[in-house]
Amino acid sequence: MEHIDKLPVIDAELDYMTVEYYPNILYGVRGGVNRYIQLMKPFENEPGKKYPLIIYYQGSAFAEQEMYRWLPFLAGIAKMGYVVASVQGRGFEVARFPAMVEDAKAGLRYMIRHAEEYQADPEQLIIWGDSSGGHTALMVGLSNGLPVLDDGTDSEVEAHIKGIIDFYGVTDPMTMLTLDRSTVIEGIDDIASALMGDDMEKMAGLMKYAKATEYISSERDIPPILIFHGDADVTVPISQSELLYDALKKAGKDAEFYIVKGAPHAGPAFHAPSVTEKMDTFIKRVLSR
Repeated sequence: MEHIDKLPVIDAELDYMTVEYYPNILYGVRGGVNRYIQLMKPFENEPGKKYPLIIYYQGSAFAEQEMYRWLPFLAGIAKMGYVVASVQGRGFEVARFPAMVEDAKAGLRYMIRHAEEYQADPEQLIIWGDSSGGHTALMVGLSNGLPVLDDGTDSEVEAHIKGIIDFYGVTDPMTMLTLDRSTVIEGIDDIASALMGDDMEKMAGLMKYAKATEYISSERDIPPILIFHGDADVTVPISQSELLYDALKKAGKDAEFYIVKGAPHAGPAFHAPSVTEKMDTFIKRVLSR
């Protein structure tokens, strides 16, 4: 035992938060397609402890989402003390608007119903999305409680949304008809067509429901909204976020808007501590109300 006695001993008491990952949680069959949640939560041995719940909608130019792409980033957010559930929706390849919003609401309600299983507090609820997922988050949050963009799945489940975080999201798809779509995904002529299809008559009937500012008025209760957008974004121009922020301020609503200097569409600039710290501050502020 001469060598054994000389082995170093490490103190394994944790002074930081670690995260566990629950992959591919089936929340429903949507239009014949299985849809899943990727969930990350703080590792916690206290069974009764709960953490605020963040529902995240991954951007994808409204196409099938790459659900595993940003999991390391989402794990970093979970390490800040949040349960983060990334909800998959149907892309335009299989269903058009408002299917992705209906899916987003179904996934949100699933997490509310199953919150206790993952130590999540459904009364401390934030929704978040980037790009097309930012549009989805806005649609879910701004239409919450209204009889629109909802197929009735688990409609008895109430979502008490405390805040919305929008990363360079689409605000009004119809104003993006003339953009060069080669910067997004090959084969898409424009955001509006990807979202709603090529039937212009049908598109005209739907377009107001896909416009975030349609749901903003001084009379309506709207959760506080935090916006980030890069000033070098040529995919979703910063004017989309300016439209949203202007409408919120004119209606007297709680809104914060940060311009990320030199940032293009998506990418590591939005994973910087200067961004995530402002996210954390915003979340803590709105949850304390």
